[in-house]
Parts: sequence; structure tokens; C-alpha cells
Amino acid sequence: MKKLFIYFLLCPVQLFCQNIKGTITDSKTKLPVEFATVYIDGTTKGTISDKNGNFTLDKFVIPCRMVVSHISYNPIIFPIDDTLNLNWVIKLNPRVIELRQVSVKEQNLRKENIKHFYDEFFGTDVWGRNAKLENEDDLIFKTEYFDENAPDTELIGKQKSFVVESVAPLKIDLPLLGYNLQFDLVAFSKIYNSGFKEYEIHILGYYFFKPYERNSRIKANKYKRNRLDAYYNSPQHFCRSLYNKQLRKNGYLVFEVLKIDDPKVPLIKKEFKLDSCLIYNGDEAIVAGLKDRNLFVNYYYNHRGFPINLKNRYEGSRKKSVIYFLNEECVIRKDGSRSDKSITFGGSVALKRVGAELPNDYYPDN
Repeated sequence: MKKLFIYFLLCPVQLFCQNIKGTITDSKTKLPVEFATVYIDGTTKGTISDKNGNFTLDKFVIPCRMVVSHISYNPIIFPIDDTLNLNWVIKLNPRVIELRQVSVKEQNLRKENIKHFYDEFFGTDVWGRNAKLENEDDLIFKTEYFDENAPDTELIGKQKSFVVESVAPLKIDLPLLGYNLQFDLVAFSKIYNSGFKEYEIHILGYYFFKPYERNSRIKANKYKRNRLDAYYNSPQHFCRSLYNKQLRKNGYLVFEVLKIDDPKVPLIKKEFKLDSCLIYNGDEAIVAGLKDRNLFVNYYYNHRGFPINLKNRYEGSRKKSVIYFLNEECVIRKDGSRSDKSITFGGSVALKRVGAELPNDYYPDN
């Protein structure tokens, strides 16, 4: 069964540097909250509150989202724009965790659900297989299956929806990329789309990367190379290339398949100038008028896995993907992020999921 991969990490566009300070307290007891994580969503910029609940966050760019997260409290998100408050007083509400009885059947299915979540959330490539979730016990699974009323008899007994929630921030180790990742999960779902006859995978959340300490040059070089491998032919790389109108320079060839009413006439495939559909608005660009178009992407790369400049040649290996625009207007940002779930991928790009995720402030030259 094919899958549409809808990757919606809730991250903003960034403009210029700022510094802020603040104090975090319990909304009920008024006591300071220590060990809260304060971070700029999608980046490596973050800090921890001290025993008095104080924190300082500096050297980041705005507009952005600041996330305050703690295992015992509901996370809170603050949009930060050019009217920046330099001294924050933040009140966190304690988490309310509802305990429910778990059936024997659910207990027996838990290991299977965890394995399924790993495959769909982290991916099944080398990055996903090496990712490690340190707090699996915090996951809650909700699954529905097709019954005899399924739209297709082949679907009977198969998953209709697979939803995962968490009672605490996900603590993730990405050893190949050299990051510890905190992921404040908003929603994860795998839902069958009867229109496409495929599964849609939605991943929504706020996330913060903490790089490993570089205790050796050998490891630092390994992480640098692995990050490059994860970056190329990823949604981030493709969207940055599109925003900068450098698709062909960065190894991408987009083409459209035209459907012909006459079944005797073969499908027509032609190159599609995707960057000609961009309308810029500051550090965002709107992709307009591509809903339901049959667009495919070839990525060309050399023996090192790096993109080939297609302005010069077509040599090298190739990977295939599909890109879907689900709305009449879809937004991409300069850093490669997307504002909503209106752009999704299939094929090789879609294989790179959270296990291969990189910060929004990552650039190959860093």
C-alpha cells in the first residue's frame, strides 16, 4: 500500500537576532519551575530553567515560536515577532494524565504498535533504524480497523487509522546525526485516504535539537558527513531549492504526466518549471495553481550522494519521488519548512522522516 507523507513540523520563518529572559512558575502553586526546556522551535537554540525558574535565551532570530516544555506540565508556545517582550513571566499548567484500564489484548498489541510507530515515525531507512526513543512507555495508541463495510474488500481487517499520543515530550537519540532531539508531539496519525486509495501520514509537533558534544575530530567529521547524506534529497533540501529557484542546480528535475482521454495514446511526460509558480512574500513563497497536478521528481546524484547540477549534465544515479499540492495555494519558507500540511511527498523523499530530520538552522556549510 502506498503512503502519502505529510510532514508538518510547526516551525516559523526567521529574520534577525534577539535575546530574551524570563521566569517560569507553576500556575497553581506560584512556585518556580526548574528544568523546563525553553527553545526556538525547529532549531538548536534552547536552554533550561534554573532552580528559581529563570532562563536566558539568546542569539536567535525572529519571527519564531518559543516553546516552553516540561515533563510535568502542558507545553506552551509563544509566537515572537518584532514587538518582542524582553522579560517574560510564564505560567505553566500541570499535565492532567488520565489513567485508564488496559485490556490484555491491548497489552499484547503494544509491542507491535511500538514497532509500527517506529517504522512510520522514524522511517525504515538507516536513519530510522538507528533512532532510539528513550520513553516508549509514554506513548498511547488508538487504532481502528476496517470492517465488512470497507470501500474495498481487500481493506477488511486492515488499519483504517493509527493515532499516537504522548503524555510527555518524546526524548529521541539520533546517534548517526549526532543529536538528542526533544519532540513535543502534537499529533501523529496514519489514516487511509479513500480518494487517493493510499495512507496519509501526518506528523505534527514542536522540536528542539541538542548537538552531541564534539569530543573528537573523527566523530565530528562523521556527523558532518552523515548530516549531508540525510539532508540531500530530503523535504528540507527540495523546498529550499525550490524557494531559491535552484532545483536543477541541486539535482532536481520536475516533470508532469498529462492524462490523455484516448486510451490508445500513451501518457505524455514533460519537464515542468515548478519555480515559475512561486509568488514571494518576504521570506515565504506561495506555490499557486498546482492542486491535483500529476508532478513527479527525479533527483540526480553522484557517487558521493551529492546532487549533480543539471544545467550541465544528466549523468549519475537517480531517485524518484512524487510531490502533491493539496491546496490551491501552498506556502514554503526560505529555511525549507512548510507552513501547513498542504505539500506532501511520495517516493524517495518521503522515506526520510524524523530519523533523518535536521534543524531548520542547519546548513551544509555549517
